[in-house]
Amino acid sequence: MKTFKQFLDEEIQWKTPHHTDEHDEVHTQASAPKGTYPDHVHKMLNHLKKPENYHKAMKAGTTMKVTPMSAKKMSNTDAGIKPKVGGIEKEKHDRVTKMFKSGKPMQKPIVLHDTHTGHTHLLAGNTRLTHNTQHGSRITPVHAIKYDSSKLS
Repeated sequence: MKTFKQFLDEEIQWKTPHHTDEHDEVHTQASAPKGTYPDHVHKMLNHLKKPENYHKAMKAGTTMKVTPMSAKKMSNTDAGIKPKVGGIEKEKHDRVTKMFKSGKPMQKPIVLHDTHTGHTHLLAGNTRLTHNTQHGSRITPVHAIKYDSSKLS
């Protein structure tokens, strides 16, 4: 019988999010107080608030791999934090475990990746990313919206 980790390593299929998915996260995070995220992240979030900018960026997105080490350097996620006693909230843990075990393709988490500084910021999919990093195959493909902070005004 396969262990849960073996199951994840062999069976999980990740799908690219639709270009309109998770746009609400942009608005939620853009409303965070100044200083919550690096300035270039705030600027990019404000740029992506316009649906047409977000759709274009999502369509141009590429896949990146997030490892436990790279997750430690990422902002807006728990994936790089040593698992707490009890881990992810039980409700979220149960929901995402069911998703992983279903065998259905799961939507990749979405990140903003600054090609100028190398900074990566999680936009959507914290529970999936954290669960896979801490309990699953450990390497998670993510949908990356890339930008160059040196060119943001």
